[in-house]
Amino acid sequence: MGLDVAMHAKSTTDGLFIVRKTRQHNLEAQLKKQQAALDKQKTGLNTFRTALQDLGKTDEGLLKNTGSSIKEVASISANEKAVKGSYSFFVEQLATKHQLAYTGITDDLVKAEQGALELTVDGKPLNVELKSINTVADLASAINSSKDNPGVTASVVRSNGQQILLLTSDKSGKANQITLGGNRPAIFARANETTLNNAQDSVIYIGDKSNGLKVESSSNTLDKVIDGVTINLIKVQKPGDPLLEVNVEVEQTETEAQIKKFIDAFNSAKSAVKSNDRSDSLSAAVKQSLNSLAAKSYNGKNLGMIGVSFDRNGVLKLDSKKITEVLKNSPASITELLSGPNGLIKKLDKALDPYLSPSDGLLKSRSEMLAMRKTALESNKESLEKIYQRVLKVQTLKYDRLSNLIDNMMNTINTLDQQANF
Repeated sequence: MGLDVAMHAKSTTDGLFIVRKTRQHNLEAQLKKQQAALDKQKTGLNTFRTALQDLGKTDEGLLKNTGSSIKEVASISANEKAVKGSYSFFVEQLATKHQLAYTGITDDLVKAEQGALELTVDGKPLNVELKSINTVADLASAINSSKDNPGVTASVVRSNGQQILLLTSDKSGKANQITLGGNRPAIFARANETTLNNAQDSVIYIGDKSNGLKVESSSNTLDKVIDGVTINLIKVQKPGDPLLEVNVEVEQTETEAQIKKFIDAFNSAKSAVKSNDRSDSLSAAVKQSLNSLAAKSYNGKNLGMIGVSFDRNGVLKLDSKKITEVLKNSPASITELLSGPNGLIKKLDKALDPYLSPSDGLLKSRSEMLAMRKTALESNKESLEKIYQRVLKVQTLKYDRLSNLIDNMMNTINTLDQQANF
C-alpha cells in the first residue's frame, strides 16, 4: 500500500509556508481593520460637516423665532437675526408686474412687417427685427429667446378666433415698466394696446397710515424692513381695518432642540474618529482640534455660558435649566456664540478642511496610502501562491518517487517471501 502522495505533499508544503501565509493573513486583516476605521472617520467627519452647514443656514439657525399676523393680509417668517419685539403695519398697495395686451396683430401683418420692435424694461433695451418673422407666435418666441431680453415674457392667447399678444414684465415694481420705443412698427402703431396690470411698487406703513413711516418696495416680499424678519404681502387693507401685527419671540423648545442637534453632531464626530490604534495620529489630532475650539470664547461668549460643558469623559452635555434661563434673558448670546463668520460653527467647519479637502486632505491621502498597500498585498499574495504551487509540485514529485520506491521495495520483499516458501 503506497503513500497518500497528495496529503503528504500538501502537509509538507503548508509547513514550509505557514509563517509567510500567516504573516500575509495578518497584514490583510490589519489593512481591513484600518480601512474600516478610515471609512468610519470619513463618514463621521462628513456627517459632522453637513450638520454644521445645516445649522449655519439662515433658515436652520440656532436661534429660532416665530411671527404672528393677520394671515389673509401677510405671512411672516423670522430667522436667528430677528430680535424680540412687536411691530404694526398697514398694507396700502401690492407690487404688481406690468402687463400689456395687443389686439389686431395677425400673422399676415407680422409677415409683411419690415421694421423693428424696440422696447425697454428698467432702462435695458431690446431690439427685435421683424422682417424675418412670419407669425405672432414667432414674434413671441423671438422676444423670449433674445439674449438681450431685459426681463419681459411674451405670450399669445386666443379669444373668439383672435390672437392677442401679451407682454409681461418678469419682475414686479414700477421700475420694471415695459416701454415701447417711439418709432413703433406699423403693426404695433395700428394695434390696440390695453394695460392689464400697472407696474407698481408695494406700499406699507410702519404704524398707522396717518402718521406711520411709508415703505415702498418693488417686491411683495419684504426682508429688509426688520432685521431677520421676512414679510410676504398677500392682500391690501382698507381704511379702518385693524393693523397687521407682527410679534417676534424666541421659540425656546425649537432652539433648545437645535442646540442639542449641535451637541449630538459634535459628540458623534469625536466618537467616529476614535481609534484603538495608538499610532493613529489623525484620531488624536481631530479630537484635540475639536476640543480646543469648543473650549474657546467667540464674540465674548463661550459654551459654558449657555449651559454646554464637557463631562469627565470629554462628552458635551447640556444643562437644560441653564439654557432655559439664557433663552429667557439673553437669547442673542446664543447667536453671537455659535453663528456668524466668527462663531463656533464656522470655526469648527473650517477646522475640518485639512482632513476633508478633496484635493489634499489627510483622509484622502490616507485612503490613497491604504489603496496602494492593498494593491501591494494582493500582488504579494498572488506571488506567494505561485511559489506555493511550484513547491507543492516539487513535493508531489518527491513523494511520488518515494511512494514508487516503497512500492518497489514491498514488491521485492513479497517476491522473496514467496521464494522462501518454496
